[in-house]
Amino acid sequence: MKIGIVGLPNKGKSTFFSCLTKIKVDIADYPFTTIEPNTGIGYIVVDCACKHFNVSCKPKTKCINGKRFVPVNLVDIAGIVKDAHLGKGLGNYFLDRIRDADALLQVIDISGNTDLSGNKVIDNSADPEKEVSIFKEEFVKWVEEILKKHQRRFRQGKEELRKVLSGLNFNEYDTDNMIKKLNLEVNKLVDDDNEVSRVANYVYDRIPKALIANKMDLGKAKENFQRMKNLYDIYPTILVAELYARRLEEENILEITDSIKQLNFNVDKDLQKKIDILTKIFSGNEVLLSTQVLTDFVINKMNYIVVFPVEDEHKLSDSKGNILPDAFLLKKGSTAIDLANAIHSDLAKNLITAVDVRRKINISKDHELKHLDVIKLVTGK
Repeated sequence: MKIGIVGLPNKGKSTFFSCLTKIKVDIADYPFTTIEPNTGIGYIVVDCACKHFNVSCKPKTKCINGKRFVPVNLVDIAGIVKDAHLGKGLGNYFLDRIRDADALLQVIDISGNTDLSGNKVIDNSADPEKEVSIFKEEFVKWVEEILKKHQRRFRQGKEELRKVLSGLNFNEYDTDNMIKKLNLEVNKLVDDDNEVSRVANYVYDRIPKALIANKMDLGKAKENFQRMKNLYDIYPTILVAELYARRLEEENILEITDSIKQLNFNVDKDLQKKIDILTKIFSGNEVLLSTQVLTDFVINKMNYIVVFPVEDEHKLSDSKGNILPDAFLLKKGSTAIDLANAIHSDLAKNLITAVDVRRKINISKDHELKHLDVIKLVTGK
């Protein structure tokens, strides 16, 4: 899985990326701070199976007080501007970087204090909803241009459309499903721009996406958030505050999972005041941590589950005795054989049955798995 962090310039994309990955990237209050995409690993945070079984696990990532960190690939992509598909700003350089993203998180300035080019607006009059419409417009026009370059090929039917869309992360099933849903006659794409536009809009709409409403403490943030929350999947954040908290985490002053906990109280009064403010900011659901955002998005919007495979159902361990070392992200609806394939194709080929360790029952290899299942896969020779 790869999630792209996108948006217009100077909205907080790189700050969001840094909060999630702890990678220190160029962050500045001006447009196009990011040019080359930054890639890294972020984490969703879920209840670890060790908590249910009351054991001490030995994960390949980390587990803090029964909270398991499950890795997700992230890419922070340079800011897009209006007419990017025509080459303005970083143009298609930006757009080409999102071809293989499985989902998109668009960071917006919910406060209204930066314009569409990323420059300061004194009266907070900028409309963050326009950021969303411009991103969609540029994405759709980019796809339209790709389709138009290959229009003549579509006379040969859907096989050629499949080949073109494969470069946009479509597989054969995705293309056939789109043709069915749009009731599309592929040969009409040769000379009908309206049909081209329908396909391009479908490509945009099928990608799981959400908005990261940054700067919830400034300007007209609350007013804008209330206006947009029923129209979009949108998460309230104050990324600069969280980034500061992450720096204190690196100094072992704070511990951050899906909440903030102070570990070291031997700090001066000024720092303690700042910590108290941070704790208060992130104590409820009015402002979320980046890990909370990513977790909710992956589990509830992208519809993924986390499954813990083990080789010894009694010791909850792998062949080396490591307790609950792995946690796999799988699409909701995945089966035991899908889990086997995610681990290794040879394991799937030899799979006979599986064991639901929590319920202590045998399950078939076609049994649909549930979120936070612990599964032993049983193979033949």
